[in-house]
Amino acid sequence: MTNKKVKSEKYGVPALLSFFIPALGQFVKGQVKWGLTIWLWFILGNVLIIALSGVFGWFTILLILGFNLFMWIYQIYDAYNAPQEKKEEN
Repeated sequence: MTNKKVKSEKYGVPALLSFFIPALGQFVKGQVKWGLTIWLWFILGNVLIIALSGVFGWFTILLILGFNLFMWIYQIYDAYNAPQEKKEEN
């Protein structure tokens, strides 16, 4: 197996999965806590923006779109670049 194919399997598949379902790539790589943390940030960020919607008015829509786009791109980037968790052998 060539080095390029190994890298594609290790990094490309989790990034592709995260493209469709946020943080799924982190779960596939064994980073369950980090994947749950990403979902928590998605939820808390949106709740905070919506809670402050009275302050921001129509700008709330742009904040929600911008925040979710940023988080979506970040978690795909992280799924591609973060090292895979190593399983401990007893």
